[in-house]
Amino acid sequence: MSEGKATHPVDWRSIRSWAGSQDRAFEELCFQLREPTQPGWKTIKTAAPDGGVEWYTLGPDGRVHGFQVKYVHELDDLLPLARGSLRAVGSNRARRNVTRLVFMVCIDLPDPAHLRQGRPVVGARKKWEEAVARWKTQLAGTADIEVELLGSGELLERLLAPGNEGRLWFFFEQRALGAPWLRERFEEAARIASDRYTPQHHIPLPIASTLEACAMTGSFVTRVGRHVESFREAVSDARFTGQMRPAAGLGTSDKERVASEEARLEALVTRLSHIADELHHAVESVAPAGLPAERMAASADEALELAFDFQQAERESLELAGRGPREHVGRDAIRVLTLTLDRLAALCRSDEARAAEAKAWVLLGEAGQGKTHLLVDGTRRALKDGRCAATVFGELMAAEDPLTEIARQLGLGDLPHTVLLQALDAAGAASDARFLLMIDALNDAEDAGRWRTRLPQLSAQVEPYDHVAVVVSCRSSLKDVVLPANVSLHAPCTDHPGFAGHEVEALESYLRTVPSALPRTPLLAPAFSNPLFLKLYCESLQSLPEERRNVAARTQHRSAVFHNFLERRAHQICLALHLDSGDQAVQRAVQELARQMARAGREVLSRQEVKEITASFAPHLTRWPNTLLGQMVAHGVLASERFYTVDGRPEAGYGFGYQAFSDDRIVDAMLAEHAPDVEAAMSTGRLATASPLRAWLVTASPNLMEAATLLLAERTGRELIDLLDNGQDAEGDLTEHDIYALHVSLVHTLALRDARSVSERTTELLQQAVGRFDLGPEVLEATLGVSAQTDHLLNADRLHQMLCAMAPPDRDMQWSIPIYDMLDRAGALHRLLRWAEQLPTVGDS
Repeated sequence: MSEGKATHPVDWRSIRSWAGSQDRAFEELCFQLREPTQPGWKTIKTAAPDGGVEWYTLGPDGRVHGFQVKYVHELDDLLPLARGSLRAVGSNRARRNVTRLVFMVCIDLPDPAHLRQGRPVVGARKKWEEAVARWKTQLAGTADIEVELLGSGELLERLLAPGNEGRLWFFFEQRALGAPWLRERFEEAARIASDRYTPQHHIPLPIASTLEACAMTGSFVTRVGRHVESFREAVSDARFTGQMRPAAGLGTSDKERVASEEARLEALVTRLSHIADELHHAVESVAPAGLPAERMAASADEALELAFDFQQAERESLELAGRGPREHVGRDAIRVLTLTLDRLAALCRSDEARAAEAKAWVLLGEAGQGKTHLLVDGTRRALKDGRCAATVFGELMAAEDPLTEIARQLGLGDLPHTVLLQALDAAGAASDARFLLMIDALNDAEDAGRWRTRLPQLSAQVEPYDHVAVVVSCRSSLKDVVLPANVSLHAPCTDHPGFAGHEVEALESYLRTVPSALPRTPLLAPAFSNPLFLKLYCESLQSLPEERRNVAARTQHRSAVFHNFLERRAHQICLALHLDSGDQAVQRAVQELARQMARAGREVLSRQEVKEITASFAPHLTRWPNTLLGQMVAHGVLASERFYTVDGRPEAGYGFGYQAFSDDRIVDAMLAEHAPDVEAAMSTGRLATASPLRAWLVTASPNLMEAATLLLAERTGRELIDLLDNGQDAEGDLTEHDIYALHVSLVHTLALRDARSVSERTTELLQQAVGRFDLGPEVLEATLGVSAQTDHLLNADRLHQMLCAMAPPDRDMQWSIPIYDMLDRAGALHRLLRWAEQLPTVGDS
């Protein structure tokens, strides 16, 4: 064995580079192989300058065990570096009382027992021991420090122990899971996501912070810590000092009661201080295993009750003492204390904190809401921050063996489950955060229903690994089919809000290249919170001649947006396939598909059905993807979907690419098929009792009911609730629930309709919605949503006239108080205020 050189089977020189150097990788590996922390001790990583240690453990008695890593291959290189570290430790004893210092190195120090030219050979171990003894006499503060050396043999023994196979694979595999490799995986994910990921139109949204919390990033822990420190400061400000003397003239019994109350106050504030210290300790000692969010929320609740007791006790004490409010403890201090605790409890119960505790997050949302964009961009942000993350796609999985499929999709081959998870855990630990493993669109898997059993299995497999977190997304309408029934008990489930509260920024981003299309009046309809709808809206404006853009921006109701979207896509498809756009093959295919969907009672048709229908409109095109079906999919008119047969079997199929567009097309197809019924209703004001269209509408889903409410009003000038009234016994065969649902549809679609379809009858029905069904807040939101439309019957002018005609008490009850309640919610009022604050108008300098 050569003196002071690595000779074990693992070549330390081949360790991967991490954070730009092999030294950093070896330091991280040694930290992950560290000895278990003793009970009652705390492990703390240091930052530069490190005071001579990479990390240390702090004992309850103040003693410190320090650990220093040196990536060297010769003893002569180790000695000066070790001396410098020991000197730094000795000079820092006043601040950090290190009593034991362990050097971890990648060489062995042999102590040969042979002679050279008749004299004993001094081995590397002996040289090290002599050097350490010499340093302890020369360097101040080091004489009583116990210095140890942990060489490559001991490290190798730990590394090769069962349970470290993935760690060994990670640190000695040169590319996989490193920063360049993860960037390549991100770029591949961005290509797969295609137009579902649009970085050029990225809008920072608050929901993205849940990803940082799930990864247990330093920024999230710091934010929790700030809330805890605010609580500690508020307790200090509200502390009862007991220095106030009772008013003169109090009897002995009153003085005793005052003293008793004073003692009660002191006990309450002492308990508050104790809770604050407990929460501070919880944050300071937070482990990768997770934030104890639920326990912290319970402590905040207890503290809030104590704060209210404190407030009451202080009031009683002052009354007994015959004094006014204390100068040092007033209502402001108590208010700050309770407000701080409310915020702390809310944060600890938020989906962010729950995701941090659970190491898991479920993202829900309908099609086009921005789920894919959020996850892929979350990967980009993690890599930019030096953390580890990867996104895989449900559409490329069968949901049979998730970990094997994930490894394959990441290009890692058939990696054993334990090796994969240990490697992910090692990568996460090396980046001081959790590895975010994100699976987008579980509902797109080959057999999405398998996730009901496979997702709990995946969670159980990941559970032992503190530095791995799992994030999944699923379409809201399919969550009951795809997700386990009790999923919310194990991970927070969050609905993606789309652009809600950020519509102005999104609109500016999409229309950045065509500022002439920016509307002069705000777009307040809730549909503009949906990223896909906003994209379709902006695309339809961009396709218009410049002189028409601003006019169209004021008049683009939902039907017009969908019509323009289809016309534009049809034009593009015809150009790609060399079809005559005048034949309207795409439009006719869409109408026939929608008609068959309506007849089948589902929004997805089998692949064979769709293939046959689309082929009938362009039978000469047979080579995929240059078929009508292929191009309708490529241009986003159709999308691959899953549906379940009557016997519960999943089957692949196609549906329209956007839920609201699908609803619009299906209802449009039914109206076209029953055109005579629609024409008769225009004159009579109702659909005949025997009308097939009426029978279909009465049993339609809520989504289709909303689309029908909108389209029939625009085409007949009549409200759906009136059209379904058969003239018998008030609303005839409609149940109370049916009537309620029709009013809800009317309210929800008011801001989406062509303004010309709104009449005084619409106003009467809105008033019924308030009086009969208690839909006041919803009606207020809907009317605010159309208030900025200059040609709308219910615009701001009418609102102004109505408010002026009210008596002040009625106006306060029906307007001022509800408006105040809306200020903190994302909605039409918020969008209006945001528009007034930010959106530039023509002529702005």
